[in-house]
Amino acid sequence: MSNDQGQMTKDQRLRTIIGGLVILAAIAFLVFRGVQSSAVYYLTVEELRAKSSAVYGQTVRLAGALDKDSIERDDRNLIYRFNVLGEGEALPVVYTGIVPDTFGVGEGVVVEGEYTPEGIFHAHTLLVQCPSKYEAELRGTQMHTD
Repeated sequence: MSNDQGQMTKDQRLRTIIGGLVILAAIAFLVFRGVQSSAVYYLTVEELRAKSSAVYGQTVRLAGALDKDSIERDDRNLIYRFNVLGEGEALPVVYTGIVPDTFGVGEGVVVEGEYTPEGIFHAHTLLVQCPSKYEAELRGTQMHTD
């Protein structure tokens, strides 16, 4: 059997297929690890306290109600201290940065950061859940096109 220059032998085809599968497996592994390491789940105040030492130093997301009466601001250094409320529990949060315009108006917050052994949550991301009154206002507003 003659082997033309344009055709691959069975061994060459097999090597190409195996090489492609190895590359595909490596890419799939890297994607899986990247997604797994960047996945952050929401915890409630109670869940965070229950896990306490298991999550110290890890990035976690905490969701809860904003205790509007607990807000303390240091505008000069952009430091905000406030409590996130759970089912009868309050967790102190320290956030450094610019807060959303709806902070203090919103009913709930989601913070991302680290929980410390001192029981303080140091947030590097702050999201505010808008109050439902805005949703009601939007539903009541109709657009008229003439």
